Amino acid sequence: MMLVLALRSDAERVYAHALNYFTEEEIAEGFAAARGLASPTQLRNDLKRDGRDLLAECRRLAPAREQVSIQRWSLRRVLLTLGVGIVGFLAVGMVLSNWNAFV
Repeated sequence: MMLVLALRSDAERVYAHALNYFTEEEIAEGFAAARGLASPTQLRNDLKRDGRDLLAECRRLAPAREQVSIQRWSLRRVLLTLGVGIVGFLAVGMVLSNWNAFV
């Protein structure tokens, strides 16, 4: 939202106003996640047309924070996905098996 507001204003003014509602850490976390798929297409297009690097300006004002990864794959996540797939396959098999028994 800060980027949307900064398009019609400037980053310093929007950041100062945001501090009335959010802590510096919350703002930093928001900008750490503002990249790629996390930003709506219309906003990315408007930022390109504007010409200013508002995201960099806002990140400069906020405390430094490592960028947030959108998707983190781990062995646990892969095994959980496989487990859900197998359970789903077995559930569909049971439904079809019982369906054939009634028909």
